Amino acid sequence: MTSNDHSVLIERLKSGELDAVVTNHPAYGSDIRIIADLSMPVIAVAAARLFKKLGIKKKESFSKTIKEKDVGLVLPSDNLNIRIETDSFLQKLRLHNSVVFESDILAVVVRAVVEGVGVAFLPRPYVAKELNHETLIPIGSEDFLWQHNIFIIARNTKTPDPV
Repeated sequence: MTSNDHSVLIERLKSGELDAVVTNHPAYGSDIRIIADLSMPVIAVAAARLFKKLGIKKKESFSKTIKEKDVGLVLPSDNLNIRIETDSFLQKLRLHNSVVFESDILAVVVRAVVEGVGVAFLPRPYVAKELNHETLIPIGSEDFLWQHNIFIIARNTKTPDPV
């Protein structure tokens, strides 16, 4: 298992160094194929202690919470597709909260939110454990804000890999 930029991983896949790539960018070509396209709901989350500190009610509307409370945003770096989607979402709602933390590693983004640094927009499966333990709480009553896709891409081969 390895981690790198999408373009590097796709080149390594095409060269035969990798068997498959999990990415949030689709990729097309005669030598590769998308073998799975998984859609995940994105939600806004904050630490339970941040809810208490800012006086946020659990079912308070998302827009009201973000617009009226002085809450900073914890975001993925702008080279990640989830950040592009988040920026587009915030722009549609005309929200201009300050970014207080940013990372290109989503596990670090999750950790920063758990520590109460600010609010993040993350796919629900990425924070399922934290939601179950109630260390993170979804903001608003909306089921999800948008769908984020993850793709599994493999080389086109004449004989399928048994794995």
